[in-house]
Amino acid sequence: LGVEHPIGTTVSPNDANGVNLSRVADPFGGGGLAIRHFATFDSGGSRSQLGIYGDVNTTFGNLAKSPGGVWVAQEWYFPEAISAGGDPYCWINLWDWHSVDAGRGNRWHTSPGLILARDGSMRVGWEWGGPANGINPSSGLSSIALPVGRWFDVEMHYVWSATPSATLSLWIDGQLALEQSGVQTRAATHQIVETYSKFYGSTQGRGPWIPTPSLRYTRNVRIANGRTGELARAVRLE
Repeated sequence: LGVEHPIGTTVSPNDANGVNLSRVADPFGGGGLAIRHFATFDSGGSRSQLGIYGDVNTTFGNLAKSPGGVWVAQEWYFPEAISAGGDPYCWINLWDWHSVDAGRGNRWHTSPGLILARDGSMRVGWEWGGPANGINPSSGLSSIALPVGRWFDVEMHYVWSATPSATLSLWIDGQLALEQSGVQTRAATHQIVETYSKFYGSTQGRGPWIPTPSLRYTRNVRIANGRTGELARAVRLE
């Protein structure tokens, strides 16, 4: 779990502190629980995230490092569209991957990160940080926008690769929305893979992001060795 405001300063999860991460009843009242991400994307930024470490959750770690890669899916709900008016300095990361050496040294962060478009379109694209940024270009934006005002399913196929040969894919409600081929997601020395469901960003003194504070909800996270979205939708229809 990571709860920071501003980024780099850990605080107690509380709306009054500008950032929160809490388990709540389904905001639609349909039963069940969800994770509520509350974040203030101001100049200092904030982080409201939860992560899975491959050396702790070995089922995830072994799948993520397998030749076929791992499929991770989750449901999200955005009460409102989020926009920075197209300002190029503002950023919000919704979901990213890290690759590290044993002991968590030589970290490749944002490898990749699913970045929200700044123009309010609710489209997303992969951007790369650290050493991976010098190898892989940004993906461009998805062909499909993230829905607003309802739960939807987002699923990613991730491949852990020490050469620029991997293909990453993202589906939104079962439709292929984003794909990037010929990418490298790790260094040859890396031993651990991590993934984070994030609500993490800043205006970097520009912006603002509207609305602020902002909300996102997460539920029904699944990890598998193949597509999971069709099964999840079938269960919901029943």
